[in-house]
Amino acid sequence: MVDLKNRVAIVTGATGGLGRDCSLRLAREGMRLALVARTQANLDLLAAEARMAGAEALPIAADVTRYAAVERMAARVEAELGPPYLLVNAFNVESLLGAPIEQSSLGEFEQLMGMKPRATYLTMRLLLPGMYERGEGCIVNIASGAGVSGSAGYSLFSAAEFAVVGLSDAVARKAQARGVHVAVLCPWGIIDSPRVRRLLPHRDPDDFLDPEDLVEAILFLARRSTRAWVRQLVVRSPMAIE
Repeated sequence: MVDLKNRVAIVTGATGGLGRDCSLRLAREGMRLALVARTQANLDLLAAEARMAGAEALPIAADVTRYAAVERMAARVEAELGPPYLLVNAFNVESLLGAPIEQSSLGEFEQLMGMKPRATYLTMRLLLPGMYERGEGCIVNIASGAGVSGSAGYSLFSAAEFAVVGLSDAVARKAQARGVHVAVLCPWGIIDSPRVRRLLPHRDPDDFLDPEDLVEAILFLARRSTRAWVRQLVVRSPMAIE
């Protein structure tokens, strides 16, 4: 088991639901945090919460779909916090763009493929070489159950999630020989949040995924030693169990 205390973690999509929960839990675990999202004001608020939990927190506003932005982010983390051990890509999309494929557009396809898959690629591309050089590290990419089994009516969203899963799995096969653990976490179901409960007032909250369970799954992956590789972890909600 890897001791995470005082190690450096980067969380992208840090101010979103799962990203925020993960960031605050890593703060309580004693990690030194680089919090990455697009809006500086939201990052500053999250960083203040992380510091109240006793963690060192560096808020970095960056669009992780842009090469230069990821490059600058990586350089700041190295200079101000030190070499990152953990990268959690909790970056997500605001819209699932659900529609039959015949009603979709090329622009929508390119938009989705240029978001999460691109951000996952860029962050791994720019951070893995340093991890390889140090001979240690962990990357946890958050995908979706739709990246394991296509979601009917959400073909474009499923394609983007499959891209994240496939990219993660392919990289993991080489990375494990270099001492770096790459895994993809696939929540299968609706993740509980105040926003979800407002949008779905008639759904039973017991059918939703508890975000704390997902955070525990991230910690489980981050703590694995090089003797225990887990490339993919699927967490299902009760409503998703067949």
